[in-house]
Amino acid sequence: MAVMTDPHLGWAAPSAYYRICMRHFASNFMTRFKDKILKNLVCRAALASTERKFNKHMNTIGRINSEALQWLEAIPLQLWALSHDGGRRYGLMTTNISEVFNSVIKGARSLLVTALVQLTFFRLNGYFVARRELGANRLASAERFTPYVDAQIQARVVKAVLL
Repeated sequence: MAVMTDPHLGWAAPSAYYRICMRHFASNFMTRFKDKILKNLVCRAALASTERKFNKHMNTIGRINSEALQWLEAIPLQLWALSHDGGRRYGLMTTNISEVFNSVIKGARSLLVTALVQLTFFRLNGYFVARRELGANRLASAERFTPYVDAQIQARVVKAVLL
C-alpha cells in the first residue's frame, strides 16, 4: 500500500466517484418499506443541500420507522445524500445524464463503430451549437439569466416583499 500512497510515484486520487441514483434508491426503499410518506421523506433527505435539513428529515424518518432509519444509515451517506457528497454530484441526483446520452445515439444501434462515433459527434455538435447560439442571443438581448431562473428570482422577490 505504500506504493499507492507515495506522491513521488505519480499516484493520484481517482477523478471518478460512484453515486447511487436517487430515483432507484427511493424505489428500492419503497419496495422494502411500502410507505409513500417515508419514501417522500427519503427523497427530501437525499435532495437536502445542507446537513441541517438532511438531519431534520432523517429524524422524522426515525420517529416514524426506526428500522427504515437503520436501513438508510447502513448505506454510506456520500453515496445517496447530496448534503454529504462533497460537492461531487453537482446537484445531479439521478442517472438522467446517461439517459440523455442514450437519446443522442437513439436509432444507431446497428451502425458500425466509426459511423456511430461520427453520428454521436454530429448530434452532440449540433446540440452545443444550438445551445451556444441561444446563450449568445440571450446575452445580446441583455438577459442575464434563463427564463426559468428569471421566474425563480421573480417568485422569491415577490415572496420577500410579502414577508
